[in-house]
Amino acid sequence: MQRAAIKNDAIPGHQYESKFAFQLWEGETLLLRTSSAPSHPFAKTPGYSDHQVDGNDWRVYSLISTQPGRRIVVAERGDVRGELIQTFAFRSLIPDLIGLPILALMLWYAIGWGLAPLLRLTEQIANRNPDDLKPLDVSLLPRELDTMVSALNRLMQRIRGLRQREKRFIADAAHELRTPWP
Repeated sequence: MQRAAIKNDAIPGHQYESKFAFQLWEGETLLLRTSSAPSHPFAKTPGYSDHQVDGNDWRVYSLISTQPGRRIVVAERGDVRGELIQTFAFRSLIPDLIGLPILALMLWYAIGWGLAPLLRLTEQIANRNPDDLKPLDVSLLPRELDTMVSALNRLMQRIRGLRQREKRFIADAAHELRTPWP
C-alpha cells in the first residue's frame, strides 16, 4: 500500500528537483516518495547501485534504517551527475585559467626586475676596453652583487699589478739588451 507521494506542482522547484528522488520503505510497503521516484523499489540491497527507470539511468544508494524493516533509498539521474561534475570542474578551473596567466606575467616581471642589475653588470663588463682594468662601478648595483663585483675588482687589481710588473720586466730586459757588456 502506497501512503504518500511528495509533490507540489503549485510551487516551482529547482531545475534538478525532478532529477533527484527518494523512497522510504517499510518492508515491501512504500511509505513516502518524491514524484520523480517510481512506485516500485529502486533497489532492495544496501549500498550503491545503478538502475534504469523509464529510459533514464539512475545512481541509487540504499540504506537500511536502524528501525527494523525500514529502508531509505535516494537516487540521482545520471545526466544530472554529468552536468554537476562538468559545472563543478568548470568552476574550479576558471580561477586556474585566469590565475595562471596572471601569475606567469607576475613571475616574468619579477624575474626580469630581479635580474636587471645582473644584466647591467654584464653590459658594463662587455662594453669595457680589454686594457681598462679600473674597478667596476658598484653604485648602480644591489648589495647582493657586492661579493661578485668585489671579487672581479680584486681580480682586475691583481691583473693590473701583474701587467705593471710585466711592463717593468720587459723594460728592464730591453734596457739590458741595449746596454753593451763591458
